[in-house]
Amino acid sequence: MAFLEGRTFCTPEDFKPLAVPVFAHRVVVNGGYASTLKKSEQADQVLREIVENVAVPV
Repeated sequence: MAFLEGRTFCTPEDFKPLAVPVFAHRVVVNGGYASTLKKSEQADQVLREIVENVAVPV
């Protein structure tokens, strides 16, 4: 995204939309995580929660 927008640097906003598609297939959700979602959907949900709730260090 940085390149497409003519920047020579990346920002957290460049990475956040990519976190779920890039990492979800590598996440294994513990059975203790109660949900009616499939395992792949649980991984997506966990990663979305992390991206939304973890503050970007400055």
